[in-house]
Amino acid sequence: MKRYFVVLALLCASSLTFAQLGDTTVVGTNITLHVTSASPVTHRLVNNGTIEIDVAGIVINIADPSPSAVSGTGTFTGKSFSMRRAIQQGATAPYQFESNRTYIQFQNTGTYPSAITMMVYPDTAAAPFFAAQAPIEIPSHDNPAAHQVVADVPLTHFSTVRACGAIPPSILSPRALKGGERTTQSGLTYAVDRVYDFTPEGNSSGVSYNISMRYEASEFHGTDESQLKLYVSYPVNIPSLTMWGLVILALLIIGTASWGLMKKRTRLAVK
Repeated sequence: MKRYFVVLALLCASSLTFAQLGDTTVVGTNITLHVTSASPVTHRLVNNGTIEIDVAGIVINIADPSPSAVSGTGTFTGKSFSMRRAIQQGATAPYQFESNRTYIQFQNTGTYPSAITMMVYPDTAAAPFFAAQAPIEIPSHDNPAAHQVVADVPLTHFSTVRACGAIPPSILSPRALKGGERTTQSGLTYAVDRVYDFTPEGNSSGVSYNISMRYEASEFHGTDESQLKLYVSYPVNIPSLTMWGLVILALLIIGTASWGLMKKRTRLAVK
């Protein structure tokens, strides 16, 4: 099978368009690579420039499971897209996605998922994504210079993880925002117009991992980026767990009531 190698190492600013990424793709500094394929596949990607997604819904599949299969200081821009990365059991280096500031880093515990798909929704209001399930604040900090929110403690639940940057109610001031109302759900302020979904594949268990997300400066709608915290929700598995929890609770209540009624009847029969 013929393989394509795309190496872009030009020093001058340039803009190129490719229908599909190559087996190994290197995007050099000052290069903007426009991707138009519906499902480009690459084994390794080094991005030190800008990869612009021109068609929403593109899936970039990284076949190499090594954390270093995606590297570089560049970023993805443009429309919403997904990146699927194969995962190597036991790896502890960060798995980079749309930039080196958006990553998942496993702590060498439990069984890793076989792959993770990141989907990013750039320049998109976050509040509607959390309307059905309010997010949970993760101990975290923001790096304003890098426009990056980083978890300070590992997460241990891994179904689909939905992440955003927001300002907690306790530190929200009346003049904390500009450019429109973004306060919902008991005062939580969605001050970043960007959302990430991280979806695992395979039967993972007992994992712990750190998470980091990047955002564009233009997507922040506050006055103090240092106030941002990482918020996550689990939009797929948690509702199912809640449903089963309610079923189990109902069975316990019915069982307890039946046991109490049976004991009462037994006492009456003895008398």
